[in-house]
Amino acid sequence: MLELYPAPTGTPAATDYTMTVNGQALFVYDSGAGAMATFSFDGSVSVTITCERAFSVVAIRPLSRQIAHSVDGRSVTLTLDAPANLSIEFDDDIARPLFLFANPPETDTPAPGDAGVHYFSAGVIHTPGLIELGSNETLYIEGGAIVRANVRASDATNVAIRGRGLLDATNVPDPGHLADFNRCENVSVEGIIAFNSGLWNFMPRWSRNVHF
Repeated sequence: MLELYPAPTGTPAATDYTMTVNGQALFVYDSGAGAMATFSFDGSVSVTITCERAFSVVAIRPLSRQIAHSVDGRSVTLTLDAPANLSIEFDDDIARPLFLFANPPETDTPAPGDAGVHYFSAGVIHTPGLIELGSNETLYIEGGAIVRANVRASDATNVAIRGRGLLDATNVPDPGHLADFNRCENVSVEGIIAFNSGLWNFMPRWSRNVHF
């Protein structure tokens, strides 16, 4: 199983890296922290990264994963047989790495219209600005969706942020923490990419049983 997520039209793409997974083109996002790409899979996949500049050495971190790879000119090919969050660095350039989020497949995904679900569909840059979550509510960001918003939850139980898309604070009216959980219980954040927060990404205060 392999699932790639096309980015919404108008999303800035990195110009210094291109990627394929099992021969299929994978969108590479641009950001001030580095380039980044994401997909979901199980089994085994072959990932090829092509760097626009020549390089001498490549590091795939964490080094403890010992990801086997081969180099052919300006391309690096690696095989993944388990989910991994990787930083791929060329010639020790930590100012411009490529972040790769290779996720496990999603399970028990909600559907649009489900009770208590704020559902944001793929292929769109959504701009709600602020999303307030109450008890038994879920923010679901489908893979290939970008949601430009801050999230707030107070005195709530069973709160979740899920999906394979981006929660992005770019141009939001109040660029504070990306998500604040105040006096909450049973909080889960899973699978999303947190992007361009004005302050810390996630701020749980006086909260219990918080899982990232």
